[in-house]
Amino acid sequence: VLKISEVLGYLVQHGKITEEISDSVKEFIIQNQTQLPTLNIEIENKTISIPIRQRFQTIMKEKRSNLCLSADLTNLDEIIEVNLI
Repeated sequence: VLKISEVLGYLVQHGKITEEISDSVKEFIIQNQTQLPTLNIEIENKTISIPIRQRFQTIMKEKRSNLCLSADLTNLDEIIEVNLI
């Protein structure tokens, strides 16, 4: 795992960017700190009327995660078909 400051230092050291650009990037990062929204996995299933969405919500709640499905499929029909197996 690399820190942004390490990457910037490397780029400056090897002449890929200037010190001014490095400083500008660091300042941009400092000025643009944001907080990620908190994950709300406690949404009530009664507010979700589509059965497959209810199932995904239940999985998310049990896993305490916002990832309920990961698939290398190209369309919704394939995803639903895999879910029914």
